Amino acid sequence: MALLLRYIRFLSLDIALGAVVLSIVIAKFIGIDMPFSISLCLGIAIWIIYTLDHLIDAFKSDTAPTIERHLFHRQHSRLLIVALLVMIVGGLYIVLSLPAITFMYGITLTMLVLVYFGIIYFFKRFYFKELFVAVVYALGVFVGPVSLNNGQIAPIIAMLFLQTFLLALINLILFSSFEYDQDKKDKNSSIVLKLGQERISQLLKILFSVLLIIQLYSIVDFGLDFKMIAFNLLFISMTLVLWSLQTWPAFFSINERYRTIGDGIFFIPALWMLL
Repeated sequence: MALLLRYIRFLSLDIALGAVVLSIVIAKFIGIDMPFSISLCLGIAIWIIYTLDHLIDAFKSDTAPTIERHLFHRQHSRLLIVALLVMIVGGLYIVLSLPAITFMYGITLTMLVLVYFGIIYFFKRFYFKELFVAVVYALGVFVGPVSLNNGQIAPIIAMLFLQTFLLALINLILFSSFEYDQDKKDKNSSIVLKLGQERISQLLKILFSVLLIIQLYSIVDFGLDFKMIAFNLLFISMTLVLWSLQTWPAFFSINERYRTIGDGIFFIPALWMLL
């Protein structure tokens, strides 16, 4: 089981599935039923982005990378490239069945993704990839729900988007903080390498504070309905889990627990579906 979870993590399958689950739950929360094609396209797109990003990182240096997932991508690059091509072709086929409005939103997001890969290709020392990836992740999660909501961004959607973005950003910064020494050795770029651990610690405190303020405001703004409160409490629990990663790094660094747990938080809102 441990080996299976390890490969699931290396292949970013947990990240892709987590984004799909979160998108479905948010759509249900705001009263929208999404076609399966949207969820499938989102999962494929997230997997392609993360896999391509890891492949690029895996070959940044002539020497073998010290980060395990990058080493995995380097060792299995041919197979992964074939899988990428298959997924791209399959994704393009599925795109044809998307609602027209979702397709248009998706094209816009695709352009943003291409800009991201263009930046990391031409600027080898792009230190703010965590910020860019968090924006793309949050936009991807909300493309389906917002597009099917006639493009209307109600306050409740705006609050959920901000929470998702901040959770993704904190998640990525924490991961970079845990992998500071490895990234430095492999000559990778991250916001942690740019600002240093001390400044990152202060930045995380600010981000956690802003996130909690938004979440507490959401509890008041969404109303006192039981399901509304429960949904907000689930998002607050996601924040607390990430806070625990920062508070006890020694424990969560063992066997990369921080990745398993940090990426796992995006499945927590699915508990709302059981209410």
